[in-house]
Amino acid sequence: SPIVEGFVRAQIFYNDPEERDQMIDEFFVSKDISMESGDEIEQEFRWTVPAGAKSGEYFIKTYFLVGDFFNLAGLSFLPYGPPGVPGEQTTFNVENPSASRIYFSKENTYINDGKYEFGAPSINYTYATTDPITIKTQIANEGDAKQTDVELEIYEWDDLTEKPMAEYTVKKTISLSPDRMEHITYELPPLDVGAYLAKFTAKSGDEKSILKIRFSVAGAKGRFSYLGLDKFPLIKDQETTIFFCLSNSADYFTNFAGTGTIEILDENGGSVFKENYGPIEIIPDPMGEKLEFTPTQTYTKLTLKIDLYDDQGKFMDKVSLVYDYSKFPMILPTFNLQLNSDSFNQGETLSYTLKYEDEFEKPLDGEILLYLANPEGNIIYTVSDKEIHGSLTGNVKLLWGAGQYKLTARELTHNIKKEKTFSLAESAPGIGDDKKTPAAPTDERGFNWWLVGIIIIIVAAVILKVVKKK
Repeated sequence: SPIVEGFVRAQIFYNDPEERDQMIDEFFVSKDISMESGDEIEQEFRWTVPAGAKSGEYFIKTYFLVGDFFNLAGLSFLPYGPPGVPGEQTTFNVENPSASRIYFSKENTYINDGKYEFGAPSINYTYATTDPITIKTQIANEGDAKQTDVELEIYEWDDLTEKPMAEYTVKKTISLSPDRMEHITYELPPLDVGAYLAKFTAKSGDEKSILKIRFSVAGAKGRFSYLGLDKFPLIKDQETTIFFCLSNSADYFTNFAGTGTIEILDENGGSVFKENYGPIEIIPDPMGEKLEFTPTQTYTKLTLKIDLYDDQGKFMDKVSLVYDYSKFPMILPTFNLQLNSDSFNQGETLSYTLKYEDEFEKPLDGEILLYLANPEGNIIYTVSDKEIHGSLTGNVKLLWGAGQYKLTARELTHNIKKEKTFSLAESAPGIGDDKKTPAAPTDERGFNWWLVGIIIIIVAAVILKVVKKK
């Protein structure tokens, strides 16, 4: 099935001889990836090795995710090995005779006074809604004394949204002595039912360490783990399957009855499909549901939405995905450039029209770069950062000398180029202001650069005169 709103996350680990994976960095490689079945997209990213990186083996673990929470390749919230669940993994080595690092000690990490076992299932750390949560760890310094900024955060389910529960965020600065450890305690009040991720981040210069801990508060907390369409675009009169996966995310023993609404909105926000589902029994193991509908017209841009409530009307979860055919790499777009003429006289206006559509003659969204080259091949006029939705028009006042000119338009999303040449002749005698020096060209914002230059010269002359008097 097609994938939308996909992104790649990378995590960097130092393979500590005693504590195994020590996370030292994580980041998003790319976002908003759309792919049809069979598509392949090459991606590249760079990461700078910290100046004080310790010699030894390092892991790069990558994950492919969709939306805010859907894991398609790997589970980025279970990063530590063994086993760990990366989508893909590779290694590299660092040699550095002058190492310096900070790190959270996994061997000295406890949750509610029990030693936390990294890589163990979160079922081992399930609490009641009346239990406060206390996490204790130690931050170690290998190297000279340093000031370290530490941030303690908690997220519902995972930190992919980069939106922690703000009321529980703690920031502090810790003075670390050479080759010493400092204790850190993170105290949380009793929390609502759900699965949580606590994240500790320490930074000192380009040295960084990250620690992640998962735990649950038992009860009924339904959560979607996927939502999708079996095909896209939606073609008129072709049956389409909507499918979704969900489960109780809070514990491994609670079932509950769930209901909800699934809806498809067109690009203008109008509802083209809406149906209720349930009640269905939601269990801790992932489960799937599907339903069918037949669109009455073709859609190349839409929003797919779903929500979930328990049988008492308590809100559980909601997700939405935007399907936009413009963002798929292997589509067959048409991109055309038309001019109002192929020959002009000096001082006339060239009008251009761009059309950008898919194979269904539906408008596509893109980004345009347009530029005009003179007979010598020099670019003399540009229009950049223009968004296009199906079509785009513009005008250029032709105030340059006679000759053959070329107007080039590029659509940057799919790297499509179109060119048109035209001739520019001197104005015929007796027509207009042909005996006068042509007006200075202006750019798309209307600046007259000759006038600006004259003003600058005048200002400079005045300044020089004042200086001479002094």
